[in-house]
Amino acid sequence: SIIHYTKHVWRDGHYIFALFLVAALLTQAHVLKKRPTIIVQITMVLLMAYAIVIKYQMQFLSPIFFYWGLTIIHQQWRAVVRFIAAGVLSIGLSTTMNLLNETIVTPSAKSHSWQFVKFYDLAGMSIQTNTFLFPDIFKKNPGMTLEDVRNHYDYLWEPLIVYDHSPLRSTSTDVERDILYRAWVESIKAHPIAYLKHRTRGFVKMLIGLNTKEYIINVLFVNLPSLHFLGSLGSIFSYAFQLPFVFVYFFLGMHFYRRHPLAPTLMFFSIATLIYLSIMFFMTLASVSRYLYLCKVFTLMSHPLALQIWLSQRRENACSKN
Repeated sequence: SIIHYTKHVWRDGHYIFALFLVAALLTQAHVLKKRPTIIVQITMVLLMAYAIVIKYQMQFLSPIFFYWGLTIIHQQWRAVVRFIAAGVLSIGLSTTMNLLNETIVTPSAKSHSWQFVKFYDLAGMSIQTNTFLFPDIFKKNPGMTLEDVRNHYDYLWEPLIVYDHSPLRSTSTDVERDILYRAWVESIKAHPIAYLKHRTRGFVKMLIGLNTKEYIINVLFVNLPSLHFLGSLGSIFSYAFQLPFVFVYFFLGMHFYRRHPLAPTLMFFSIATLIYLSIMFFMTLASVSRYLYLCKVFTLMSHPLALQIWLSQRRENACSKN
């Protein structure tokens, strides 16, 4: 899936490889025990800024990378000081990029993409509670019912509002966006269990890669029925089978943090992955496997790191016995 997504000009590849380059530069500094130059430090900040502009959720990961960098650049600082500094730097960078975005992007060009999450959540909660929770102004026509929403609710948000046959329409004014937001908040307050069920359903589908199977059958090999069996095999390689490694690698990296130069990378990859998964549980637009692309890249790159740490430890144990 990494090779498949990389060949597409999608923003997922852009922000992930920007962060991965930052991680590579930090790993190099750890291995060489050499403080990055000012030019390299500025480059890393610019790469993180680029990732934040492309992907909103990246602002929640920037503290991890800032803290990681501060452990190298300011080793003499206490951990609590680095935590505070990382938080201040992250807030400053995110605020700067958001202000820049507000300045450059004209009001007519804004997509207000946050609204799509609200539509998706309201659809899920409506189905869970068997109640139409949308304000009537978002119906494409007065005859739209809960059953229409149910027929267009799947792992994607687009069928709900994008197409001609979609039962709902997106907002067009700030007033409508305010109405949508208030309806979303009130629905969560009134139906918290339904909200969590909807979110869990989408998250699990994303982890096990159900849409990967549909993509293989309906798009990749639509004219080759003999190869449709590969759709089931696609789920075997879903991220759900990779997730246990993240927890193992976190503890492995933490255990060898001061004993092996690759251990910090392993630990910070695991932390970033777990934080990103937590964010996506509540903020993902839909159950699309490519939204876990960052997790897949970080976990895949963790395998050789963990192997190297394990082999090094094995050699050390063998030498100590001799």
